[in-house]
Amino acid sequence: MNKYSDVIDIHKGIDTMEGGGVYIRRYIGYKPNYFDPFLLLDEIKNDKPEEYQKGFPIHPHAGFEVITYLVSGKIVHSDSTGSRSEISSGDIQFMNTGSGVVHSEMPIATDNKLLWGFQLWINIPSNLRESEPYYKNYHQITLRENDIEVNIIAGKYGNISQNNYSKQLSKYISVRSLGKSTFNIDINEEHNGFIVVSEGRIDVNGSDVGEGMIALLNTGKVEVLMEPDTFILFVEGRMLKEQFVRYGPFVMDDEEGVLKAIRNYRRISQQL
Repeated sequence: MNKYSDVIDIHKGIDTMEGGGVYIRRYIGYKPNYFDPFLLLDEIKNDKPEEYQKGFPIHPHAGFEVITYLVSGKIVHSDSTGSRSEISSGDIQFMNTGSGVVHSEMPIATDNKLLWGFQLWINIPSNLRESEPYYKNYHQITLRENDIEVNIIAGKYGNISQNNYSKQLSKYISVRSLGKSTFNIDINEEHNGFIVVSEGRIDVNGSDVGEGMIALLNTGKVEVLMEPDTFILFVEGRMLKEQFVRYGPFVMDDEEGVLKAIRNYRRISQQL
């Protein structure tokens, strides 16, 4: 692979509100079927507990995978499969929503008060939409390379492999620059990828990307020039190239599948 990745699009995340009234920034998700296989990417970053402790009360999902990555803070998760756990700084929770799950994510204020994390929704193949839901917790792997700190959330970076329960996700890492530095990575054929700048500023293959922005990328080499004290996410996934229908928290092959997921949600809710 010699060619450099094309920068498909650069845009700013949109501030919105979710859950019990919590402000978040949405980078992917406001344009339907936009960036295969990624359905949604939200960031929460808030150091005022009174604004985020309303959290994300009980709500449904079906037909895709969810990865929640917590940079700072603490969240308690519980769901209709019987899973209940607490994640804190550096932790990751993976959930296959499959045929349907109902869950809640409630933040707890910590001593430094900062709640900072990301939630990524990933589409899955049609034949897995009716699979059994399940949930896993694990912790990031942290590496130091010259003037950058790399946290491996899923997939392989260099010679280090991290838990990757996702069917479509290839790579998910966060990178913090400790000084002015360069970060290089490849996006494989038949894959899409993106870089989010949460703090600082970067140049990605000659394109300027500022704080609060996302650069959508295609196959090829990615060279990232990072300013000091910059924090980015890099995510890569295999394209599905399948038709699907999304209705809020439900992702299915067609409208009939969505209606089935809604009925299943009602059934689960009655049993809680």
